[in-house]
Amino acid sequence: MRRSIRQLAFWLLVVAFCAAVYEGVTTYWGLRTTLRHLREDGVALYQEVQSAGMPSPDRAGALRRDMESLERFLRTFERLGRHLPRPRWWPWLERRVAFLQHTLSATADLATAAWWAAVRLESAADHFGLITTATGTPFVMEEDPLLAALKSFAQDRERLVQAQGHFSEAAAIARQAGGRLADLAPYAEAGAWGARALVIAPHLFRQGQHTVLLLVQNSDELRATGGFISGVVVLRFDGARLLSADYRNSYDIPTGPEPPPAPPDPLREIMLAPVLVFRDANWSPDFPTSAHVLASLYQSGTGEEVSAVIAMDTAFVRMFLGALGAVPVPGYEVTITQENAIEVAIGFWEAPIGAPSIRERQMDFQAWLAHRKDFGGAVLKAILARARALSVRDGARLASAIGPAVEQKHLLFWAADPRAQEAIERFGMAGALAQGEGDYLLVVDTNMGWNKVDRHIARAIAYEVTLGERPEGRICLTYRNQANVHLERCEHRAAYGDSYEALTEQCYWDYVRVFVPEGSDLLSAEGVEGDVRIGEEEGKRTFGALLVVPPQEERSICLTYRLPDYILGGQGGNRAYRLTVQKQAGIEGVPLAVTVRALQGTLVAPPPWEALDAQTLLLKTHLEADLAGITIGWEGP
Repeated sequence: MRRSIRQLAFWLLVVAFCAAVYEGVTTYWGLRTTLRHLREDGVALYQEVQSAGMPSPDRAGALRRDMESLERFLRTFERLGRHLPRPRWWPWLERRVAFLQHTLSATADLATAAWWAAVRLESAADHFGLITTATGTPFVMEEDPLLAALKSFAQDRERLVQAQGHFSEAAAIARQAGGRLADLAPYAEAGAWGARALVIAPHLFRQGQHTVLLLVQNSDELRATGGFISGVVVLRFDGARLLSADYRNSYDIPTGPEPPPAPPDPLREIMLAPVLVFRDANWSPDFPTSAHVLASLYQSGTGEEVSAVIAMDTAFVRMFLGALGAVPVPGYEVTITQENAIEVAIGFWEAPIGAPSIRERQMDFQAWLAHRKDFGGAVLKAILARARALSVRDGARLASAIGPAVEQKHLLFWAADPRAQEAIERFGMAGALAQGEGDYLLVVDTNMGWNKVDRHIARAIAYEVTLGERPEGRICLTYRNQANVHLERCEHRAAYGDSYEALTEQCYWDYVRVFVPEGSDLLSAEGVEGDVRIGEEEGKRTFGALLVVPPQEERSICLTYRLPDYILGGQGGNRAYRLTVQKQAGIEGVPLAVTVRALQGTLVAPPPWEALDAQTLLLKTHLEADLAGITIGWEGP
């Protein structure tokens, strides 16, 4: 009898196992079929939108059915994965199970949000052009199907934020695990950026025509948000449909009929700028502030409504091409890569097609001026053509490059819509000045020499804080001009040399601004040219001064100032010193040394702080990204 029961139990387990395998195999093949249909219907819908301006109801319905099947399959996998154990005694397996669970939860949430968007898309496409009398007054239903779908994502905001969190956690687990699992991290990061984009997009795109500006900044001529605005990619949309993409020289952006705003005093006094023009308008290191000014100037000059501004610098160009791969540029017989893109662009700047070279500019100077940035337009067309043939792996590589670029401030975003901007700030993409209590430091360099000397500038920051009854800060900034030339004197004038390299081999005319906590008082200044200008910007006290560094020489500026009492938290004998150091956009890896001293008591901080003695701590690092949340305990005597 017992043997019969055991045999029955065995065969029941075999049947259950076979059923589970059968269900898993059929589900897997069903998922593959659904993904193939989804890709085919998605491509067809994109082609319809490009040709007719909107999708047909049949195509939108096919996409909705694909999303319905996909969501069903993914929810099935999610439920199965939820029951998988995480064996803490086997870290290798625990990490892989955790990665799988987070990924399944994220993709299922994305699929649900996408299904609701597909439902709205189909409904709007089906009803477009029909006359309704539901309100008692006949009117034609003309809701843009693409915008209707985006509105659905706005209603699913929390689900998308949750998916973004799961994808980010999965990416972190994969990177920590290493090995083959780490190869999947870019795909998880791509999913996280896709979720972020779907949170922002419903508020970024609007009914009617609007413009998105992509600033191309040259970090060889450093400005507050990453570099001199050399060119602008103008993306024009009708709703969510891209109408055109044009590359424009920043010098060609017209001024409006109204009088342009006055420039900041340093621009007026040092560069003799009579008004503020578009190419110089990224003055504030707080990108939302600069972007708002740039959008206003562009809109005043062109009459186009700007819905968003994106800024990228030279480092991002290299990062982007490193992820995208080689891009052939038709008409120029070159292929740009991560390694050669900047130098190739400089070559065509010096010798543009269809115009004299920079050495021959006296033959037709206006022709050289007009064509020296034509290569940028050709590169834009080549990248757009390459983007149309992106694979899933290409997309994952590109998305994984965005994270480091945003963290290191080589890519910044701003949106005119407050809801979109709120999401941009929430995801750490805004490039805004940090607010809050505690000590604060930001160094901003602005090249005011009409040259490209920043290519040869080596920087270092040393910050010392003395904690006592009246805390003080002392910052010393060191700049070395490594250009391999000798100049008899420094001349402050706007002039083109016979090559781009000649523009990099000049004296460095740098207007330095140091941003410190509001309420700080300057006590002394060393090494500056002239007086120190004291001001207020975005809730910070600023100390600004001119610094001139000839080639093959080194200069330093040191500022000593009294800090406000509120930089310290806590009460009595247990206090806390908090510090935030922000990095200027457009700069890569500045050496930073922070020394904190207490006149009495004991300082306590975890690694990487080094205790020189009970009252002195030292931190040495490279400022690749913002340093936030630095906290030191100060125990009184």
